[in-house]
Amino acid sequence: MIIARAIGLLLLLIATVAFVRDLLNWYDSGALALLSGDQLWLSLSPAGYQSAQNWADDHLPLFSKPVMATILALPVFLSAGVLGVFLLVVSRSKHKSRRSGRNWRGAYS
Repeated sequence: MIIARAIGLLLLLIATVAFVRDLLNWYDSGALALLSGDQLWLSLSPAGYQSAQNWADDHLPLFSKPVMATILALPVFLSAGVLGVFLLVVSRSKHKSRRSGRNWRGAYS
């Protein structure tokens, strides 16, 4: 569960950075242009994007075009933020606190 929490926090950090980038870009240019997932992936690794697209076309022909295009067209801050919050909620601790009902003096409250 700690790995899922770490990934969730990393995704929230990515979402925050992407959101600040979008706001600064909007302030600088005056036009709101949100960074999409495919734009980010293409800027980081064009060869990786192309090979993943080719693999999805070969192995997931019905799924790859409409679903992947929709997911990758979403703004990065939105998709990473929602996925990060989901991972944090799913991986939260389900047990109650191990502390007893005592207060700091040792008496029960």
